[in-house]
Amino acid sequence: MRISFLCIALILAFIACNETDKKTSTVPALYDSSYVPASFPDTGRMEKIKTAFAVIDSIYKKHATDNHFPAISFGIVVDGQLVYKNSYGYTDIEKKTPAT
Repeated sequence: MRISFLCIALILAFIACNETDKKTSTVPALYDSSYVPASFPDTGRMEKIKTAFAVIDSIYKKHATDNHFPAISFGIVVDGQLVYKNSYGYTDIEKKTPAT
């Protein structure tokens, strides 16, 4: 009796291990084909963004100074293109290696 119970338990365990879970099966992620990325028709948009560079630069520099960061590097990306980058401080203070 014990042997038959053990055999049945082992068979059920093997069956349970071989079943695939439908909830975790890999299905390729689908996307919404109606999605339209943002578009900006303003022709002077880039000039407006460029005027903000000095302000953004000062914000980052002040934040680094106020929080005693030894160095900070940052960049601004517009439409997938790096349009501005800057850095302050040293990555190695003793060797005076500038942040890049």
